[in-house]
Amino acid sequence: MPVSNAVRNFLESHAISFDATPVGEATGFDKNRGLRTVLCKDANGLVLVVVPQDEFIDIEQLRAVSGRSLRLVYADEQREVLANFAEIGLVPLGALLRVSALFHDGIPRDGMLHFTCEDNTEVVSLTANALHGAQHREVAYLDISRKVTPEWVAHRQQQLIFTRKRIESMLDDLQGLPAMPEMAERILHVAADANATAQHLAKVIEVDPSLSAQIISYATSAFYGYRGDITSVRDAISRVLGFELVANIAAGISLGTAFNVPADGPIGLSAFWRHAVYTSALAERLCKVVPRDRQARPGAAYLSGLLHDFGYLVLGHMLPAAFESLNQSIAANSTINVTTTESLILGMSHTDIGARLLQLWKLPDEAVIAARYHHTPDYRAEDAIYAHLVSLAEGLLHRHGVISDADKIQSDITRALLGLDAAAIENAAQPVLDACAELDTLAQLLGQ
Repeated sequence: MPVSNAVRNFLESHAISFDATPVGEATGFDKNRGLRTVLCKDANGLVLVVVPQDEFIDIEQLRAVSGRSLRLVYADEQREVLANFAEIGLVPLGALLRVSALFHDGIPRDGMLHFTCEDNTEVVSLTANALHGAQHREVAYLDISRKVTPEWVAHRQQQLIFTRKRIESMLDDLQGLPAMPEMAERILHVAADANATAQHLAKVIEVDPSLSAQIISYATSAFYGYRGDITSVRDAISRVLGFELVANIAAGISLGTAFNVPADGPIGLSAFWRHAVYTSALAERLCKVVPRDRQARPGAAYLSGLLHDFGYLVLGHMLPAAFESLNQSIAANSTINVTTTESLILGMSHTDIGARLLQLWKLPDEAVIAARYHHTPDYRAEDAIYAHLVSLAEGLLHRHGVISDADKIQSDITRALLGLDAAAIENAAQPVLDACAELDTLAQLLGQ
């Protein structure tokens, strides 16, 4: 049953008047009266947390003012804990979901309120009185969200100076940082040897049966369209992927094994590898259609896409508590730019953290630049094209609903810097969009 129908049936059965407007036509609504809902839980049960749509939920403040050890319920878990109501999604109607609610105390008690259904096709509008009355149990009203203003962001960053300096110190002194895995070091050594052949690279990779199987899986996937038999890493190199791409895929996979990071959440290991696999695949495709004078190499574009968010793995490995706080905050604030959320929780960005480690590990400059500047679409410098490819790939994947990166990627600027028109990038993206099943399988292999 579509979500909008479930909401409609509930409201009609309770004689609640409402309007349902297609999202594309809902242009004149007061954003201050739009609502966003997330699901939290603790030992006492589930609770809907309802805030103005563009305000920031501070998880620590939520716990402090509610007196409850609440944690966000991530998307995968929502389907389990909401049981028969999972198809409805999250709407601020506790009586429909049979879950108690916690409202931000600044939400109006009069006039009209609005929320978007989970299928994102309609905006539902109803009176504040009716919405506040459509709850399952007693509703609490507390100060649990804040408007994101430049002044508040600056104030938070001042408060987080100690946290930022601690992270920077750990990076500078190598405290808690893993050593580069031996396999990755050997692969990168072969890749840097101008005289190395496919046989040399295959010999290194084939020492690790799991890595070999993953390379063969890449080469035999429908995404690359090779119809012959691939039974060895050497076949994968010579017949399908090429030396540079196999070296960079294998190095990226090996580097990821250095970290111990939780799997769940928007920056957990599962989401990290899915995001990385899709971004690297699309960055490689885009690289092949940029004008030749841009001098971008597909293998380097792939490695840049695979490693661009490595800062999350570094943070999760070094500071698991800070990582979990950021993980929860990104999930709770899907309408807020990811880099803004990071500045409010850490005082710095994953881009700086990841680039620092890649530098320490002496990874290629292209990958370091992409890691540091993929959220800076107008960045201009040598090798900036790799940051632009990653940035554009993320923006396209987000627009097509494949990944949930909330940053507002400035695709027009990036596209112009790459010398691409809209038709060219859509044509490059289509093979990736058509290969979701294969790419999801590859991401799952990496996330194990």
